[in-house]
Amino acid sequence: MRATRFYNATLVTGTGVFRNAAFVVANGRFTEITGAAGAIGADDIDRDDRANKDSLAYCDLGGQIVVPGFIDTHIHGVKGCDFEDPDCDFAAGARLLRMTGTTSFFATISPFTPFGARKPPYRTLTCEGLEGFHLEGPYLNPAKQGGFYKGQIRPYDEAEADDIIRSFRGAIRIVTAAPECVDLPSLAALSHKHGFALSVGHTDADYDTALEAFGAGFSRATHLFNAMRTFDHREPGVLDAALLDDRVHCELIADLRHLSPQALKLALRLKPIGTLTAITDSVCPDAPGITVRGSVAYKGDTVYGSQSTMYELFRHLTGPLLAVPLADAVRLTSVNAGKALDLDVGDIVPGMRANFIVMDSDYRIETVYTASDFGTN
Repeated sequence: MRATRFYNATLVTGTGVFRNAAFVVANGRFTEITGAAGAIGADDIDRDDRANKDSLAYCDLGGQIVVPGFIDTHIHGVKGCDFEDPDCDFAAGARLLRMTGTTSFFATISPFTPFGARKPPYRTLTCEGLEGFHLEGPYLNPAKQGGFYKGQIRPYDEAEADDIIRSFRGAIRIVTAAPECVDLPSLAALSHKHGFALSVGHTDADYDTALEAFGAGFSRATHLFNAMRTFDHREPGVLDAALLDDRVHCELIADLRHLSPQALKLALRLKPIGTLTAITDSVCPDAPGITVRGSVAYKGDTVYGSQSTMYELFRHLTGPLLAVPLADAVRLTSVNAGKALDLDVGDIVPGMRANFIVMDSDYRIETVYTASDFGTN
């Protein structure tokens, strides 16, 4: 397949917004990026056509906005596809996500019992867009169980944890655990052994325990504010520690329902922009026991997850209530997640996989591209 040069773009990357920019995609990857000073024009196209008519195609974007494809690091499912069920059609779920700009995702698996009955089908599961799995539990604090029932939460067992992680053959990329409920050196050793990130979540940890966890190797906080000890001006806890420690990368359910605009603004003001990632925490609305009211999913009377898309979060971030600058909204919805998890996707730079979205000036999605559209993934 011929390489394609996209030109006359308003390009948004991890380093800013570039107007009249151009970029080349070859073999599914970005190979060349030029800003305004070096952007290609009509005269250049005529010259290049004569020299490269058989090897290079051109696409005039007419000034439209180009952003990296969204990355959702915390999603339990979409309509018709419950990621808790290894027999669901993950590829169909990925296609639905792509329609709203999410080109990469981490299927989030909640604690399940028995583990052994459900491990094998996940071992070889692959589809475009699935970057890995996020294991949320089972070593959580029952006091902060959220939508989980107590039978899903188990005491920490190193041998069991090692068996679970090994069964996924490297596909587990994030594990959420309550630091006060695990043996920190043991779980940190498993993280180093198997190469996954540790995230504090569903936790009632106090401030000192949270700092101990961050020092031991926990680098993330799962859905900040939600399912964790709340702020107390006399008894600081894990929330305070995550907000004040710049080493910690924090997830934010930016749907304006799980978190108020004020809570989001607080995190955006306190944390460096590169340490925050927007997530949906979306669940399959067809999953057993789930009811949907508005954009929120409930299990009984308990908030269980969202029904938002990453695109909707992007619109919330750039909308009037939050007024996040465009470049920062792109960092929150793609760039930061890719960097934090060492992915070869999430930004528009040479060498990265070519997952990107073309939008009009009102941020309406026009086209979503992935690396496979250009011959390879």
